[in-house]
Amino acid sequence: MDNQTNLAVSSRTEKKALEKAKILQRESDREVFLLVGRILKKTEAERSEEEASVLLLHRNLVDELIKRQTRRNELKRKQEEVFDDADELKRKVRQLAVAVQQAKHLVVYTGAGISTAASIPDYRGPNGVWTQLQKGRVFSSSDLSKAEPTLTHMCIKMLYQDMLVCTHCSPVREYVRLFDVTERTSLHRHGTGRRCSHCGKELRDTIVHFGERGTLETPLNWKAAAEAAKMADVILCLGSSLKVLKKYACLWCMNRPADKRPKLYIINLQWTPKDDLAVLKIHAKCDDVMNLLMKELHIHIPVYVRVDDPIFSLATPLHPDEQHSHTRALIARHDVIDDIIDPFSDLQQPSESQQVCGGWFGRGYGKGRKKKKTA
Repeated sequence: MDNQTNLAVSSRTEKKALEKAKILQRESDREVFLLVGRILKKTEAERSEEEASVLLLHRNLVDELIKRQTRRNELKRKQEEVFDDADELKRKVRQLAVAVQQAKHLVVYTGAGISTAASIPDYRGPNGVWTQLQKGRVFSSSDLSKAEPTLTHMCIKMLYQDMLVCTHCSPVREYVRLFDVTERTSLHRHGTGRRCSHCGKELRDTIVHFGERGTLETPLNWKAAAEAAKMADVILCLGSSLKVLKKYACLWCMNRPADKRPKLYIINLQWTPKDDLAVLKIHAKCDDVMNLLMKELHIHIPVYVRVDDPIFSLATPLHPDEQHSHTRALIARHDVIDDIIDPFSDLQQPSESQQVCGGWFGRGYGKGRKKKKTA
């Protein structure tokens, strides 16, 4: 019995000694890590002979720290906004105008950057949602019901139109609402909780949520989008970081030889992963570029008149039993906004500083906050 007790005590003592040795080793490694980091911040002329010897002794650690700093510098460079000067911008826009005029099938990919002029934040810009989250800052919601199309939107109106659909009816049935329908939807969960008046099936939003791939006809009529990309000879990317779109090989005809793919033109202030493949990269705000482009093309840019917005004639009224199925603010024409009775006026309205929640914008926000907290 005494021998067993002694063995148990000896085993515990060895484990404690081993744990202590590990702790001391980690602390020693940490001190060396900090020391080497401080030395590397100095120029070679500022380093003493002793410091130079330390760097030679820990060459592998030096290489690792240099690689880390290089990656940080590269990431910082990619996040910086770059602006072309006035003359360079005009020259590039003229080149873009020629490409648009000669295009047989022009496809436009847009990102959050085309909406910043309407005070709707983007994601990866200096004041973007994800940028703010990475800095640990609280981000408040934007009232999309008060936003209006930007000059870029009005320019695109002259070139491109699309439709939104209910996926169960045959043929498909469109429901346009005057409020944000993504309040209850999220990743792989597109049901809005409302029903199609024709077939009774649940209506779905047409948003590609973060983490999803467009493998179906909907959301966003994926089949038609892929067909349009297949026919494209010119692709114009407006205000998109392309960090999501780059993953969709069919949008770029990557199965073709490089000289057979559509010519790519990018308008964005920051670096994108497609920059090296672009025929032309314009560093400017979308509104500025599109304004100059439309002048080059001699195309009139229509002024947005809210009262004439076709969304009000296309909008599908809610049924009586759906009247309280959403809490998002309604879009209203300016001429009748004072006459609208808001069924949710008795509900507490969120303050400007309140954190966003729900929907396409809030769900992504929540996910980002969760990751930040976990880290």
